[in-house]
Amino acid sequence: QHRTARPNQVPTLAMRGREGGCQCSCCLYAADWRGWKGGKRRVIGDCRHCDACLSSRTMTDVTTTELRRGWTTGACATAATKAALLRLWGGAFPREVGITLPKGETPVFPLALAESGDGWARVGITKDAGEDPDVTHGALIVVTVSASPGGVVFAAGDGVGIVTKPGLPIGVGEPAINPVPRALMTSVVQEMAVQLGHVPDVTIEVSVPGGQDLALKTWN
Repeated sequence: QHRTARPNQVPTLAMRGREGGCQCSCCLYAADWRGWKGGKRRVIGDCRHCDACLSSRTMTDVTTTELRRGWTTGACATAATKAALLRLWGGAFPREVGITLPKGETPVFPLALAESGDGWARVGITKDAGEDPDVTHGALIVVTVSASPGGVVFAAGDGVGIVTKPGLPIGVGEPAINPVPRALMTSVVQEMAVQLGHVPDVTIEVSVPGGQDLALKTWN
């Protein structure tokens, strides 16, 4: 049960959380955390909550401030693909590259790595996941492009897994690159092929240096 405030108690930060719009029972009624005998306390935003309150609240109730936006691994790989194609098909590496995402966002990514050789080009982009608790935040997402025998072919480089069991939307033996990033990268290949006058036959190898170690920190 939640403790209720007695008339002679001075409201604490927990009670004042009500002024910011928090409707948690702890913030509405609890006045003196020193005498609290209930569940473990947590701090979220400017308010304090117990496990009982958290279990009965929605995520929109809990969030008191907007988190800083970040970008997915797939978005970084798509941007790297676009920049690498510019070099592969006769241009120079850009300092930064912009893409359009399915919801209309147009992020711009600075290049952290740019290498090329005879018949290939490679670009790396450092992933910024924002304030999302993502183990790949800060990882270098690297894409190497080269000519393929036909169409867009995906390959797994260092740190990218291979699908070993059925049940995923990607077939067994394929690089573990999800359908949406595949579609984004394929769309970029087609767009750049039309823009630069090339046939869209490209092998896209995605790698994440240190990816094996990162994989130990996730259930994916």
